[in-house]
Amino acid sequence: MRRRTLALTLALALLTGVVAGCGAQDGSSPSAPTQTGADENGSGAAPQNTGDTAAPEDSDGGEKLAAVQELNLLLFDNRVYSLDTGASHNPFEWHILGQTGEGLFRVFADENGFDVRELAGAESYEISDDGLTYTFKLRDHNWEDGAPVTAQNYVDAFVRVHTPENAFTYSFFYQDIVNAAEALAGAVPPTEIGVRAVDDKTLEIKLTAPAPYFLDKLTLPVYYPVRADLIGADTDSSWGSSIEKTISNGPFKFAEWVRDTSVTLVKNPEYWDADSVRLEKVTLTVVNEDSTRAQLFNAGQLDVVSGAADYFATWKAQADAGEIVRVERFNGRLARLDFPWEGGTTGLTNNLKIRQALSLAIDRQEAVDLAFNGLQLPAYGLYPTGVSISGTPVRELVSEPLTELAAQYVNDDAALRKLFDDGLAEEGFEGTRADVTLSFFTTDVVESLKVLQEYIKQTWETKLGINVNIDLVTDQGLAYQKMLGFEYDVAYSNNISTDYNDPYHWASIWSSTGGTAQYFGGYNSPRYDAALSSLAAESDPAKRAEIYAELERILVAEDYQIVPIYYSQLEYFAQPYIRNFDFTSLVSPYEYSRAYIVEH
Repeated sequence: MRRRTLALTLALALLTGVVAGCGAQDGSSPSAPTQTGADENGSGAAPQNTGDTAAPEDSDGGEKLAAVQELNLLLFDNRVYSLDTGASHNPFEWHILGQTGEGLFRVFADENGFDVRELAGAESYEISDDGLTYTFKLRDHNWEDGAPVTAQNYVDAFVRVHTPENAFTYSFFYQDIVNAAEALAGAVPPTEIGVRAVDDKTLEIKLTAPAPYFLDKLTLPVYYPVRADLIGADTDSSWGSSIEKTISNGPFKFAEWVRDTSVTLVKNPEYWDADSVRLEKVTLTVVNEDSTRAQLFNAGQLDVVSGAADYFATWKAQADAGEIVRVERFNGRLARLDFPWEGGTTGLTNNLKIRQALSLAIDRQEAVDLAFNGLQLPAYGLYPTGVSISGTPVRELVSEPLTELAAQYVNDDAALRKLFDDGLAEEGFEGTRADVTLSFFTTDVVESLKVLQEYIKQTWETKLGINVNIDLVTDQGLAYQKMLGFEYDVAYSNNISTDYNDPYHWASIWSSTGGTAQYFGGYNSPRYDAALSSLAAESDPAKRAEIYAELERILVAEDYQIVPIYYSQLEYFAQPYIRNFDFTSLVSPYEYSRAYIVEH
């Protein structure tokens, strides 16, 4: 059975093309005519693995397996509210569900660190000539109680998500499927969505329009199968609320869940590829303090830890000396500023020239150097580095639209002030720049982000000669109210991850219909909407790249609706005795179903 052979003892260089995942590298091309295949790439393409499966008693290269195959990891924080694949909605939950569940696909990292989508619960698939019908052949595969995983389990999951009274957060992710929107609106029964079980091992999904990114969306836990016979009438509060009511079909199953403290997983012997699962136990623990995390990692009681500012230099030196392993990964987030499209505290940031001046005044490289010691990547566009179009990183196809403009304006205070003054005149503002006080809304208390926001405030005050008030709101209810009411002039946001590997995820956010723009300033541009709609009729990757470039240019460099600041990346440090532990970027930062520990 195939598995990853990427050894953590190899030093991994910074991969400037990696971020939220580069799925669509499984040999498939969703825009192509009918595709068939019985191998694990779904279309007869060459496998993505880099070696043969090692014998159970040994690891690759002759290293001996440790007698104890247990892994100790951090549970990122205590925001694990539900283990229900339908109700889950954050990466902390998806990380766990990705190891205890198995959908049609699974995401690994290849030898270069890129995310790759591979067939899992499905052993092959076909896509019709018109790109509207997907047919999946399921492999022989059981739930942990020995019951077979069937196509009806998938249908039940899809129908359940489209039952309006369940109000599942990620139901909008099904928007590509026939009758999905209508079912959520209550216009048709959920059973009429475009999903059916042809037989026990054949699942058919029908789309409203070709969607080249659709296969990558299927990697999310919201598309995993469920057991309707166990859920019963209570579809939200019970299923997934405790491990006693949650059943696994993935490489691991639940042994214990102590809310707000820890989750313990053990190997699932019923998993279809159980022979490739070496780990017997994985313990995920909530540890909030960096000092405690560092102490546990240094003592070997944590196997992987994310880099913390106070300990980074020490760990980096240890990694340079070969004592531990350092890995850098983009995590699919764009840190940015949002403006109200209409309204706001002063109403001044409704003006295009004022938004432009505020955006171009920021020295992004200086900002990330100051706040993050240069560990983040300055952003001059919308799409995080590494997001792909049919397997090719978007930044190889589309240039960031603000790069040249930022270089032109960043050190020209006179030009920036003229832009701002012209904007004030257009708004009929009575007074000068010195009379302007903008409200800068944020919810972040992380020290590095406080440094970043203070830097932006000082930049605007120094370069533009205005006043800026940082409005820190830590109460979630009040923050949500301010966000929806546009009670700010500019807001800091770092709250969206890349959920699937295509620029459409990011472009669709700012659609005035069906997007989530109402949460991030209420952007409403008919020109932007029209360009976004044109993607529905376009499957050619080169032409899609042109449309994505247009959308990014409109949003970032013509309307200046958002101010990109940096593309987020994470530094990880790992113990040197772990093998085949994948640091991924899509959905979850970790994939360890094929990991193992060697003697040390």
